[in-house]
Amino acid sequence: MAIARRLDQRSAEPRRATRLGQNAPRNVYERGYLRIDFDAYQVWVDGRPLHLMRREFQLLRFLVQSANRVFDRTQILAQVWPRARVNARMVDVHIYRLRRSLERAPEHPKLFVTVRGVGWRFDERPLLEAQGTTDPNHEDSHDQSRQRDCLLKVTTDNPRRGVTCTE
Repeated sequence: MAIARRLDQRSAEPRRATRLGQNAPRNVYERGYLRIDFDAYQVWVDGRPLHLMRREFQLLRFLVQSANRVFDRTQILAQVWPRARVNARMVDVHIYRLRRSLERAPEHPKLFVTVRGVGWRFDERPLLEAQGTTDPNHEDSHDQSRQRDCLLKVTTDNPRRGVTCTE
């Protein structure tokens, strides 16, 4: 009887650990000098831990997980402050704080880019450059190479048109 109970306890331990998420893979973003563990709510810049407020971390998560997409204030408020009644300018304040904490030069932001008249986007290209690698599947690098190819196909028959691009 005691042996059967011990076997039951051993077989239940892995299930319990998996149920609690202890053996589950970590949800980590790591590019260049920035490392974010979304499960543990931890951020490291150049290997040093950075302490963010809960809403700053939620905003960071939202923007990083939707990298290179532009969001306006109302979209960010709906995602990061879904039920709270806050001033729309809170987004500006939190973007400012993230820039101060994560940017190399906060006065010239490269990660948290303002798209004038629209909103903000998280641009991971500076992190990839700092890492020394470029992602060929990155849509901006594809667009840049496409633009270079198009510039080589300048038409002379219609100077107003300038550039044609054929696929």
